[in-house]
Amino acid sequence: MRQGFFMTLQKICSLRNRPSYIFLFMLLLALTSKLSAQTAIGGTVNSYDTLLTRGSGACGDSIVVAGLMNYSVGDLLLFYNPKGANYDTSFSVNFGDSLSLGGAGRYDLAFVSSAASPLLQIDRQLNGPFSTGTMVIKVPVYQYAELSSNITAPAYSNGTGGIVAISARKLKLSADINVNAKGLVGGNSSRNMGFGCGVVSYRNPGGTNAGAPKGEGIGDLPNRMANGRGHFLNGGGGGNNHNAGGGGGANAGSGGQGGDEWGGCSPVASIGGLGGQATLNTSVTRVFFGGGGGSGHNNVSNLSSEGGRGGGLVFLFCDTIEANGGQIRLNGEQGKTITNGAEGAGGGGAGGNVVLASSTVIGNLSITAIGGDGGDCTGGTAGPGGGGGGGKVWFGTGTASNLTLSLNGGAAGNLAAASNNYGSTAGAAGNSSAFNVTGRPQSQTGGSLPSNFLGRDTTICFYDTLILRAPGGYTYLWSDGSTADTLLVSGAGVYSVQLGTGPCATIDSIRVQNFPGGVGNFLGPDLILCENASLSLSTSIVGNYIWSTGATSNSIVVNQPGWYWLNVQVGAACPVRDSIFVSLDDFSTTARGIDTTVCSNESFFLEYPQGWIGFWPDGSFGRFFNFRDPGLFIYEVQNENGCVRFDTLNLQLLGTDSIVELFSFSDTTVCAQEGLRVDFSTLNGDLFWSDGRRSKIRTLYRNQRYLLRYEEDCLSTIDTLDLTVINCDTCALYFPNAFSPNGDGLNDFFLLQSQCNFDSYQISISDRWGEQVFFSQDALQAWNGTFKGSDCSQGIYIYDVRYQLPLQGERREQGYLFLKH
Repeated sequence: MRQGFFMTLQKICSLRNRPSYIFLFMLLLALTSKLSAQTAIGGTVNSYDTLLTRGSGACGDSIVVAGLMNYSVGDLLLFYNPKGANYDTSFSVNFGDSLSLGGAGRYDLAFVSSAASPLLQIDRQLNGPFSTGTMVIKVPVYQYAELSSNITAPAYSNGTGGIVAISARKLKLSADINVNAKGLVGGNSSRNMGFGCGVVSYRNPGGTNAGAPKGEGIGDLPNRMANGRGHFLNGGGGGNNHNAGGGGGANAGSGGQGGDEWGGCSPVASIGGLGGQATLNTSVTRVFFGGGGGSGHNNVSNLSSEGGRGGGLVFLFCDTIEANGGQIRLNGEQGKTITNGAEGAGGGGAGGNVVLASSTVIGNLSITAIGGDGGDCTGGTAGPGGGGGGGKVWFGTGTASNLTLSLNGGAAGNLAAASNNYGSTAGAAGNSSAFNVTGRPQSQTGGSLPSNFLGRDTTICFYDTLILRAPGGYTYLWSDGSTADTLLVSGAGVYSVQLGTGPCATIDSIRVQNFPGGVGNFLGPDLILCENASLSLSTSIVGNYIWSTGATSNSIVVNQPGWYWLNVQVGAACPVRDSIFVSLDDFSTTARGIDTTVCSNESFFLEYPQGWIGFWPDGSFGRFFNFRDPGLFIYEVQNENGCVRFDTLNLQLLGTDSIVELFSFSDTTVCAQEGLRVDFSTLNGDLFWSDGRRSKIRTLYRNQRYLLRYEEDCLSTIDTLDLTVINCDTCALYFPNAFSPNGDGLNDFFLLQSQCNFDSYQISISDRWGEQVFFSQDALQAWNGTFKGSDCSQGIYIYDVRYQLPLQGERREQGYLFLKH
């Protein structure tokens, strides 16, 4: 925006011969139109990095980052600790209770004052325990911004993401800020966790059967404690064995408990995952991601029972927020519903947090930070998931009347068949609080900035103006008392600005002188630049030169379009300025190649657009030419602006004796079940098959010789194909439906009976609970009725065979067999 504004001022300054009131009016009009423009934003506006180390200094901290994004002086950074809370690790119902929050949820803001990534200097000392693992978020800074499309963030993962943060003088919400399910992840179990009833365990190693995985919380959870019904801070606990539901995640509102174990247990125990613990964010200095819901317990291989992911975080540091139909959404995700069996469902994720650091809200702004519902159980009697807790909204004092908040906890999951919650409970509602907003973040120091950011002393003509710019992201105090980041000057004098306050503030100054000048017309008319070419701009006036490029000779070579100006000073007179605009010709200088064939008694006529000239092979030139002889021709083409390229034409003549192969092979063999598909749709002429058909695409199934004639203009040719068709499906499989591995020599093994020649083969045999007891990729290997060295029990077993025969696709057969001792 600033570059365009400067160009506008330059054009206004050229009107120096107009009356002064016209000049002032147009200047004010340009200022008003530029400053009132809004920046349209949408998509992902933040970038994310990780802090490695930090050291304190007198004028701000020095930090080392992982280098996941680029940095510049003046960037506004948000430092945030997703985790760091300490918790009870006892093997009891108290497991996961918060002992202290540590650095979890703490955040602070700072500006970059020196950037040599990965080493950065920031303009203050951070207030909080920010160290290795702290998330670093680049916050965009706007004057006036409007959401033209929804804004979101990548989901939180491994210490980064999940946060939308914006700083603006005024932010207009014409679309949504949506960080639904961008917070802490829910527990997930997709393994066969075994069978057992009434298991009461609050923490267990990951991968064990006693309890399903917990949801992610605001601490660090080792794998040896990753499973079990105990909540993990604001993360929901996992359902216990057998098939209990996962607990809901928490934020300002606590999570609901997961439902009871499988109805086939006697008695049925209430061992669902405990809901996450409500976070203690009683001050705006701590905010938290929504906790993840716990996983439901399941014992069916490859069936997942994941808990819902929690909502993300939103920080808006704005003087004014205008609601224009857009909303802020930080809802938790619903736990997974189980539809194919009596397995535990997942707990819902919790709603997220939002900080509205704004003293003014215009209109009615809707914010939803609702907990996700617990997952239902629709295929049997097992534990539904607990609901996720509601989130938290912090808002500026005096803005509550312009906010509509939805902070409900998620509903408890239920048994669809019985229409009850079967021990699962809903998440608790979140809450909101007001706080005193101190204004948008401002830079505190400028001690590490260079002292010449205003540039060298300069001289301008009496009718010119000059915009002085200070680096962005600081507090400013100019010599005239103004506090913006720019100053418009038109007279001679010394101008200075102070960046920041206190002992580390930086002051820079510049001397501006006036002198008379004029406008000449010595660069000639505007020019057109050809692609990949260059132009020479020059003057015959003798004097001292300064070009817009910084060159000081009487000529420059340019290879980019745009405005160029030249100041020429003759003796002690004021410099005379002329400007020229160089536009880019859209004529492509990349050669165009034509490859074509015509009949021997014809020619190829080539014509270019009006104003173009071709320099033809016979020495003539013009817009068009008739090529009559075969060969490869390379010729020059020039458009109306003199831009040049070299095109090519490869011309072949086709006679009646020309040979064209239609079939890529003369004979082949195919399976009768598939046939041979042929496609001649790219040919322009006509096809005549020996069986009377004329189609260009067909599938051949007959064991015979096919004769095909092709005609196009002067060409007529015949090609043949000898097709051999065989029956590829000559294989049969047979499995016995029972066997008795008792060592009597009769039916002691279960084995495929087939004479097939397999390209691939595998067999899997599972018991009625879905556990695999036998697997082989050898069609000649039999099952002896044992598993892990022990005899399997008598009963029904399921076999699943996948195989592939030569020249055929993969097939699958399933069935039952009876094992009898």
